[in-house]
Amino acid sequence: MLQDVPSQFESERLLIRCPAPGDGSTVNASVVESLTALRAFPVSLPWALAEPTIEASELFCREGHAN
Repeated sequence: MLQDVPSQFESERLLIRCPAPGDGSTVNASVVESLTALRAFPVSLPWALAEPTIEASELFCREGHAN
């Protein structure tokens, strides 16, 4: 049975939604700021071992949106 799923969830402090084209620079800034903490889990987060470019982050957002 098909169910309607909201495209985003919001609270007073948080917005959870799918990535969208144009979100790359924001995602990149968040990832770069968190790299030290993310690198504590290299087996689970191997992508965090290298610092992503803004272009790579934008591609991630566009692919996520398309999927």
